[in-house]
Amino acid sequence: MAPKLDTDVQTLGGLINAVRVERDLSTRDMARLLDTSNVTVSNWERGKHQMKLGDAIRFAEEFGLPIEWMIEAMKREMASTPKGEGQSCALTGSNRGPAD
Repeated sequence: MAPKLDTDVQTLGGLINAVRVERDLSTRDMARLLDTSNVTVSNWERGKHQMKLGDAIRFAEEFGLPIEWMIEAMKREMASTPKGEGQSCALTGSNRGPAD
């Protein structure tokens, strides 16, 4: 079942947090479902680390979301992140966005 998300969710971190809160999960609970650490989930939510595409697919499948939601949120996040901040692009694997 897709979550009833607020239209204000613009970032991938916001989407991850909204799903987690809606499902009444702790970061540890979500991490177990995704086979990752609670620190990683927290970092995704806070925008500290970008989610890899494989993790986004697993997330979408686990929580019944259209993968397009994840990809669109990832694209918005990449577009809003200043170049040179050291984060690699989850969709291209480089330090630059897909249009660079």
